[in-house]
Amino acid sequence: MLCKRIIPCLDVKDGIVVKGTNFIDLREAGSAVELAERYYEEGADELVFLDITATLERRKTLIDLVEEVSKVIRIPFTVGGGISKVEDIEKLLNAGADKVSLNSSIVKNPNLISEASKSFGSQAIVAAIDS
Repeated sequence: MLCKRIIPCLDVKDGIVVKGTNFIDLREAGSAVELAERYYEEGADELVFLDITATLERRKTLIDLVEEVSKVIRIPFTVGGGISKVEDIEKLLNAGADKVSLNSSIVKNPNLISEASKSFGSQAIVAAIDS
């Protein structure tokens, strides 16, 4: 029998979860750490955080935030945004992420998927596509 899984995907900007349409008219929804803990406590099966401005601002994902969130949840945790190298993936996994979500970086460097999969296992790599 098929089982439904609840996997919230939270857009994060400057450590705050935001809501909007196509990243326009963003409204703050609360602390990323507090919302992660709440979703965990309410029974989410996994959690996804996307640092929506990391790539645009040409910076890395907020490692400190990943560390904080991983301390308050005990479910699989996927992190995306600002990831362009295998070294970025290693830092996020070491900070507590279980998986990383690759997006625009795999358009620029399609080999990143296979490089990352060889280094960390395919179970830790997610290819995300915005449509």
